[in-house]
Amino acid sequence: MSWIDEVVEHLSEADRVAGENGISNLFYNEMFMELIMAAKLGHDFKPHTQGGDAVETDSGKPTEYKLINVRNKSGGGSYQFHWLSNSKMQELGRTENMYFGKRDGVELVEVLKIKSSLILPLIAEKATGTDSIHGHKSFSHSKLKKLGAEVVYKK
Repeated sequence: MSWIDEVVEHLSEADRVAGENGISNLFYNEMFMELIMAAKLGHDFKPHTQGGDAVETDSGKPTEYKLINVRNKSGGGSYQFHWLSNSKMQELGRTENMYFGKRDGVELVEVLKIKSSLILPLIAEKATGTDSIHGHKSFSHSKLKKLGAEVVYKK
């Protein structure tokens, strides 16, 4: 068996196990990392593509996860908020906190937590204010820390 066949076999197995547990799209838009982050933070993972990524178990409120992979040319990156329509902003407004994870491949290395009230006004500046999905806002890891984000997980 080639190494490529072995990788495909492992990915197929992960997809099968996820499917048996109600996750039909594990590899869509980094959902596999959202699953890992929810497990590390003790949140209730929600396997869907719209709305909160998980529910904070202490408050019962939905939360938003954003991730960057440090395995890139710069070793950094930024957390991206896309499709900032009115409905997306309403969904984000239901959150109490948002979480931003740094990952190295499939390994979660650090997670920041920030109160949604601290970041939503900055996101809203770039929202469309309509049903248009063309709004976009990004934040660096250091910017989030300056805004008051705290480290809640570190490997």
